[in-house]
Amino acid sequence: MPSRRRVGMPVVAAVALVAVFAAPPTHATVDNVALLIDQSLYNQGQVQPKLERYEEEVEDRFPVDLQFHVGTFNSYTPEQIRAYIQNEFTTNLITGVILVGQIDYAVWEQGYGTNQGILSFFYEDMDGSFTDTDGDGVYDWHEWGDRDGPEIWSCWMRPPVMNEAGLLRSLLDEAHDYYTGTFVTTKKGIVACHEDYDNNFWPSGSTIPSMPGLVDIYGLANVDTDGEGTDLVIASEYEALLFGGGYEISHAWSHAWSGGQSWDSDSTTSTDVMTAPAGTGPLIAHIYGCHSGDFIGWEGTSNANTVIAVAYAFGPGGGQAASGTSWSYGTEGMNYVTEYMRDGAYLAEGWKHLLDVRENSWAIHQRYPDRDVHTELSGNNLFGNPFLYADWTGYVIPPGDMDGDGDVDIDDFPIWADCLSGPNVTTPPLNCSGPEFDDADLDDDGDVDVGDYGALQELLGA
Repeated sequence: MPSRRRVGMPVVAAVALVAVFAAPPTHATVDNVALLIDQSLYNQGQVQPKLERYEEEVEDRFPVDLQFHVGTFNSYTPEQIRAYIQNEFTTNLITGVILVGQIDYAVWEQGYGTNQGILSFFYEDMDGSFTDTDGDGVYDWHEWGDRDGPEIWSCWMRPPVMNEAGLLRSLLDEAHDYYTGTFVTTKKGIVACHEDYDNNFWPSGSTIPSMPGLVDIYGLANVDTDGEGTDLVIASEYEALLFGGGYEISHAWSHAWSGGQSWDSDSTTSTDVMTAPAGTGPLIAHIYGCHSGDFIGWEGTSNANTVIAVAYAFGPGGGQAASGTSWSYGTEGMNYVTEYMRDGAYLAEGWKHLLDVRENSWAIHQRYPDRDVHTELSGNNLFGNPFLYADWTGYVIPPGDMDGDGDVDIDDFPIWADCLSGPNVTTPPLNCSGPEFDDADLDDDGDVDVGDYGALQELLGA
């Protein structure tokens, strides 16, 4: 089991917090997840240590084995990246992949209209095939594999290029604050609907309503709405509500383009989101709107040039994840994500559930019976940090819990003993990793000695 790093608080305070913060749901299996990052980004500044901290904190809190792959991925073609992911799926049975930085992407052309955009599904369907039938460099034909749908989920951890390493570090710092309880969301949700879409609040008007799942999680009194009934969504009012409420999950039904969301009056742009007050949320932003997740030509050379879904995930407002679509018709079915999270799933598990429900030949035929299922795909994209829970305050691994199982018992002692090195020795012994050494240093004086042994004895007797 991976080692567990403490969060640098006094022993007594940390032990008290264990009872306050709820543990995550119990899962029967551990999900293998690959994280791909180019060596050039991995080596910048504090990216590597912050990613290593992220790995430890994710594995502490989620049923996940996060496997880092550091290489020259920025030089890979989409086809080479897909082959790499397929190999990981076959050999290591990965259930998901995180694509960090400016990793290349496939482009898809829908059979309906003139829609083109990024194709995350290219990295999710492991046994299907994709063809460029007219040789224009854009895929336009898809053969469904034996499993008729995606085998894994994908998530783009893709910061705006104007400050790629800095914004990645900021996201990882926000994740750290969330995981350790320094940043705690208000346990609320919000749904906003442009007048053209205000049937999507409740089941009476929609087969994919946003309200029920959020109400099940937070209660009706803790789910705010904007645009319901005769009410209209005014961009400035919506932004004041959105960035003033500290929401955990938002659903936004609007017209959109890559750089923003169009409301009944005015728009919320990427610049608005990228300059929102720090730490105001929402944690997870689901955007129902055209091209809201299509970053072709919107790579983030400036705030205004950042695709709106990426702005929600990487802006300073405390948000960590967002979803958006690639096409000129909007994302659908985010209620499936919310409802799965209601039952204890983390975000990526909920996202995979959405893909299972919506991204298969039968579902596409049901949705668009007059279109060819080989030339129509949903174009759903997830951005940011995929490891988030709903209605959760995080939890702290208790000091002395060397095996990370949530308690301090005799099983922790052999791991602690491997780190015992004596006074003023600040480097780990041979059989002790750096994170384990940090965990074993219970009095936070930089070494592991008799003082820490006394602290461990007290914790074992507590």
